[in-house]
Amino acid sequence: MNLWKFCPPTKTPAAPRGLSRLQHRVGLTAIVMSLFLLACGGETRPDGTDGGAAPVFVEDAGATDADVAEQCALGCEPAFACEAGTCLPRNLALRWLSPGNGARTEVGPTLLRLQLVPFPGRAQSDPSTLEAVLEAPDGGRSTVTLSNDAGYAASIDVTAGRWTATAQWGVLVATQSFEVGPAPPRFRLDLAPAPDAGLSNATLQLDDPVQPGSRRRDAIVALRVSVESGEATAGTLGVTVRSGVDRVSLSTGPCPASLPCTDPACACFAADLSVPRFDQFRGQMDFEVSGQAADGTEVVESSATAPQRIPSIPVSRWAWRRRFFTPIGSSFVGGPFLAIDERGRAIVAEQQDARATTASITTTGQVQWQGDVWSMATPLVAQWPDAGEVVHLPQFWTGVATLETDGGTLVAEPPLQGVLDLTAVGWDMSLAPASSLDGGTWDVLMGMYYPDEPSNHAPFAWGPGLWVRGPALTGGELHSVTGNGATLGWSYSTGTAAGTSSVAQAPLVGSSFTSVALQRAYPTRGAHQLVPVDDGYVASSYFSQGPSWFHWTPGTLALDWTWPTTSAFGARGFVMPTPTELIGPRYVAASGAMELVRIGVGSLTPAATANVSAPSLSAPALGADGLVYVVDTAGGLSARPSSTLTSSWNTVFLNERFEGAPMLDCARDDEGRVISARPGRLLVVGTTGRLYSVIVDSRGIDTQAAWPLQRHDPANTNNRLTPLARFACP
Repeated sequence: MNLWKFCPPTKTPAAPRGLSRLQHRVGLTAIVMSLFLLACGGETRPDGTDGGAAPVFVEDAGATDADVAEQCALGCEPAFACEAGTCLPRNLALRWLSPGNGARTEVGPTLLRLQLVPFPGRAQSDPSTLEAVLEAPDGGRSTVTLSNDAGYAASIDVTAGRWTATAQWGVLVATQSFEVGPAPPRFRLDLAPAPDAGLSNATLQLDDPVQPGSRRRDAIVALRVSVESGEATAGTLGVTVRSGVDRVSLSTGPCPASLPCTDPACACFAADLSVPRFDQFRGQMDFEVSGQAADGTEVVESSATAPQRIPSIPVSRWAWRRRFFTPIGSSFVGGPFLAIDERGRAIVAEQQDARATTASITTTGQVQWQGDVWSMATPLVAQWPDAGEVVHLPQFWTGVATLETDGGTLVAEPPLQGVLDLTAVGWDMSLAPASSLDGGTWDVLMGMYYPDEPSNHAPFAWGPGLWVRGPALTGGELHSVTGNGATLGWSYSTGTAAGTSSVAQAPLVGSSFTSVALQRAYPTRGAHQLVPVDDGYVASSYFSQGPSWFHWTPGTLALDWTWPTTSAFGARGFVMPTPTELIGPRYVAASGAMELVRIGVGSLTPAATANVSAPSLSAPALGADGLVYVVDTAGGLSARPSSTLTSSWNTVFLNERFEGAPMLDCARDDEGRVISARPGRLLVVGTTGRLYSVIVDSRGIDTQAAWPLQRHDPANTNNRLTPLARFACP
C-alpha cells in the first residue's frame, strides 16, 4: 500500500533556491506532525514518547505542479528521497536504544546508541554519522558525534545526575533522559565447606543416597557475603534464608577460619538449617542477599535471580545408616527391638529364627559392642542405683540376662534350674522404676514366664540379687504385660483362636506378689499391647478375630468399648496423646486399606483418619511438637500432625522393611550429651539389619502425653508411672 495515496504531499510556498519547501515549513507544523503520526503510521515508543518525528506536508494553495517538479529536480535534502517529483522522508523513525528513556546507568563510560528506522520500500541513504546534543546535570550543553557502526553509537563519560540527549535527522527528532548514579552492588555468597563426614561405606553411610552432598537438617552453616562489584554502604549487608513461603533473617557473627573476611564490604552470617519450617524430607534452602547502594537504594539478589553468585543449599533429614548384622533368612521373631539409654546409645536386638544379634550403637552410628551368641530380644534399659547403667534383655531360650551398656559385659543371669525352673520368658516385658515400688532402694524388672509352656504362667520381679516369683496362672498363652506403679497387669488367653482370654492384675507389695484374682474374661484372642489408664486398661487386639482396640474396667464382666471388629488382622499397637484418646494403625477388610486413626476411647467416630498406601504400619511415635511418626513394611516413613494425621513429609527407604515401631530422642553430640534447642532424632531399625538415624523437628517424645511410645518411653519401661520428664529435650 502506498501511504501517500491516503496522505498525499501538498504544495508548499516556494522556498529559497536550493532548499526544500518542506524544510522551510517544518517549524510551523508541530501539531500537524503529531496528527500525521496517528493518522499515517507514525510510531509511538513503548515508553510513551515518539520514536522520532515523521514528515509533515503543509498545503500551499499558491504552488503549482510545476513548482513541485522544479523543487525535486533541483535536489532533495539527504534525509529525503525524490519520488514522483516529490521529496519524501527516507526514514520512518529515529529512536534511542541505549541507555533508553528513563533508564538508570552507572557513573563512568556510557554507551549512547540510536537507530534510524527505514521507510518500507523507500530508497535509503543513511548518513555516516549523526549529531546528538547532550545536556549535562549542571545545564551545560555539548555535541557528540555518533558513528554508524551497527547502529549509531558513541561512548561518553557521564557523572551523577540527570542527562538529556537529543538527535535529529531531517524532520525526525529523538530525545531521551537518563539518570546516572553510583554503581549498584553485585553480591557473592560463599558457604563454609561441609564438615568431613568421615567413613562412608556399606557398613556406615553418612551421605543421603538420594541427595549426596546435602547438608543435614540440623546443621548450622557459616556464610560470607561480599560485594563482588559496585559499591555498597558498609554495615547494610543482610541474608535471609527461605524454605517455601517461610523465611528467616540471619544475624551477623564472627567469620570462621575457612571464610576470612577483612574487607569492609564483607560480612559473615550463620544459617540454622532447622529453621524456617521445612516440610519435606529432602529439598533446597534458598538465600536472599540485600544491601544498600552508595545512594541509599536497596539492592536484593537471590538464589533465583543470581544462582551463579547466590547458591542454594540441598538439605536432607538423613543423618546416617548403620548395618549391624547380616540377615540369614526372612523369618523374624516379633520384629526388631530398640531402646535408648541415658547417653543416647541405641540398644538394638534383632531376632531371626533361633539366633539373635544385640548391639549398642552410639549417636554417631559407631557400633560400641555387639553379640551374636546370646539369642536375646526386647532390650529394656534402666539406671541401677548401685551399679551404673545396665540393659535388661529377655533371653528367648534361657531366661533373663543383664548386660552392662558400656561394653556389653554380662552382669547377671537368673538361675536356669532349681526353684524357678525358668526356661522361657514372654517377649513383652515391663520395667518399673524403683521410686514407685519401695522408696527408691532398688529397681525391679517385672514380667511373665511360662516354665511349663503353655500351661503355666507366673509373674516375676527381679532386683539386684533378688528373684521374686508370684503364684501360677494355669492355661493359655501370654500376650501382654504392663506395670502400673506397684501394680502389675497382664493379659493371657486360653484355648484356640475362638476361645476366651483373661486379664488379671496383682499388686506388688514390698518384694512379693499378693494373690492373683482374675478380673474379667472377654471374647477375644488376646491383647497385643496393654496400657493402664485411670479407669482400667486400653489394649489392641493381637489377632484378627478381635476388635482393633478395646477398653475394660477391672471387676466388670463386659467390655466397656470396642472399635471396630472389621479388621482382617490385629492392630499393631498405639500411642495415647491423652488418657482418653489413642492413635494407631489398623487394617480395614472392607476397603483393603491401612488406616491411621485418632479416636477417643468410648467413641465410635474417629476424630481423624488417614488412609496409608502400605502393607502394614507400625505403632507410631508421638513427638514433642504434636507430630506423629509412623513407619511401614514397605520401607516408608512419614511425619503427620496428630490433630489431622495428614502427611507433612514422607520418604521411602528402598529395599527395607520396618516391622518395629520408631523411637524418638533428643539431639546429642558425639559423646552422647544432650544439645539444647536443636531438632531431635528418630531411630528406626529395619529387618535388613540396618539402624537409621533421621533428623526430625520434634525434640524427643511428647512428655505431656499419657503414653507417647508403644512401650511408653525410650527405655521401654512399659510403665505408666515412669517419669517422662527424664526424657525431655531442652
